[in-house]
Amino acid sequence: MSKAILIFSVIFVFAVALGAIFPAGAETYRPINQRPMFGNIQKTQEMLDADAAFRASVKQKGYTDEQAYAHFVKRGWQYFNSGDLGGAVRRFNQAWLLMPEKSSAYHGFALVRVVQQAPLSEIDQLFEIALSKEDLSAGTFSDYARFLNLSGRPRQAITQAERALAMDGNVYNARNQMAAAYLSLGERALGCEWARRARSAGESHVPEAEFQATCGD
Repeated sequence: MSKAILIFSVIFVFAVALGAIFPAGAETYRPINQRPMFGNIQKTQEMLDADAAFRASVKQKGYTDEQAYAHFVKRGWQYFNSGDLGGAVRRFNQAWLLMPEKSSAYHGFALVRVVQQAPLSEIDQLFEIALSKEDLSAGTFSDYARFLNLSGRPRQAITQAERALAMDGNVYNARNQMAAAYLSLGERALGCEWARRARSAGESHVPEAEFQATCGD
């Protein structure tokens, strides 16, 4: 990994630590409800009945699918941020069962699989699904740009960061990703310009000495 990305990207330090606990290839040891979209398995009738009962319980409690979806997505992020990946996937799966046409659950699945060090192709696919759905947020583009930078694909990261900024000029971390991508490509002038923009926007937490070592005049 280049020095530029180490300096200018928000690294998944916690994710790397969790990756040692949940190694790649461990999917077969996880309960079905802790796999994104329940592992895309062919469900038994018992499972289908349980899904129907879950949807019915949402309505019985007086919630719309939209309200319940928002609740489960919020809970999913809370579990994710606390490091409970199993809990996060369970909540994202509940949201997905209710409204598979929406984006946020796929975004959550993608970041969980980043932490679990899943194959790049799987993570790419989850991000692409998220980016093709409703309720898309600029932060999804930004997170995808970060993942692309960390997996050594800066040109693609630039494309996604540009899409994030086009959608929301104030989206967090997209400027950092532009900086990281251009610096890793050896395009110092552009990289440092974006790094300065990130600092001005309050996105960068790079110590002044490190910033000057890379971008000082």
